[in-house]
Amino acid sequence: MSDVAVRPAAIEDVPALALLVAALRAHQKDPIGHLNEAALRRDGFGDDPEFGILVAERDRRPIGYALFTETYEPGFAARGLYLADLYVRPDARRTGAGRALVQAVAAEARRRQRSFVWWTSLAANADAHAFYAALGALTHEVRAHVLILDSSPSVAVAGAAGRASA
Repeated sequence: MSDVAVRPAAIEDVPALALLVAALRAHQKDPIGHLNEAALRRDGFGDDPEFGILVAERDRRPIGYALFTETYEPGFAARGLYLADLYVRPDARRTGAGRALVQAVAAEARRRQRSFVWWTSLAANADAHAFYAALGALTHEVRAHVLILDSSPSVAVAGAAGRASA
């Protein structure tokens, strides 16, 4: 196992982070280009960032990252972190980088006095599922749903109209 270091991302990491983000999006067959350098700078840094990013390095080279946001679980009245992205380059896997990133996110959750970290994975990503099980993560079958507010036809538009006329 190589020496892997995890640290908070710095603005200077943005070009390398954008490449890692694009690699994850391509791997998941997601659209590429939305979380680009400009979006990373705008939303990940500054006085009130929307998310935190940790970088895994080997030989001072970025090999992976974890992107997380704060969340709340009303069923347990608990504050936590949502691990939105976890990615390690294929040539750097099985070096401890993924485990180190998850441990660093968990440490950040504890530092913020949060009681859990949760994340989702694609149903077909068996390698990720095995990795998460080895970490001791619990698995719950769920379906994720999203309303894209600028393009969802009925509910999002009707909801806005209903509030305007109420």
